[in-house]
Amino acid sequence: MIWPFLATLWLSPLADVPSTQAIQAAIQSLAPRRVPAKKYARIIHREARRRNIDPFLIVAIIHVESSWNSRAKSPTADWGLGQVHVSKTSNPELIGKEYLLFDPNINIDYVVKTLVMWRAYHRRCAARVNTPSQHPWWSHYQWGYVVRDLTWSKKVTALYHALRQRAILRVVA
Repeated sequence: MIWPFLATLWLSPLADVPSTQAIQAAIQSLAPRRVPAKKYARIIHREARRRNIDPFLIVAIIHVESSWNSRAKSPTADWGLGQVHVSKTSNPELIGKEYLLFDPNINIDYVVKTLVMWRAYHRRCAARVNTPSQHPWWSHYQWGYVVRDLTWSKKVTALYHALRQRAILRVVA
């Protein structure tokens, strides 16, 4: 996951959380029919309201990460709908309990916690960005992470904007 690169999508506060029905419609437009869209929409709506995150960003991340497969597991220790990473430095409390991330309630909670963490980080950095070495993405290179391309980020960003546009058009119509 390259979530830090989505900072521009969540730095501003969310004025109003879309309805559960709007979120459900977004999920149904993307997911296979077998996916419990109503259940996921309720969970996403609850977490978005609780932590002031745009639910369409959560929908976009889940779609790109797992294509709505709640049992998805990657070879790099990413689990469930949002492909939550488990390691000594990332969610260490889940080591040996990774199976808990197959529960959509728990997984979406961790996805939103991660977004909130990155939002706080980027808000702190945005105030002091004057040189390239102070830019948030630069720290990834300093920590040794090499981002080869932004394909994942571009997919999530494009899908997020498309979902927001569809939601606006539904409200207007």
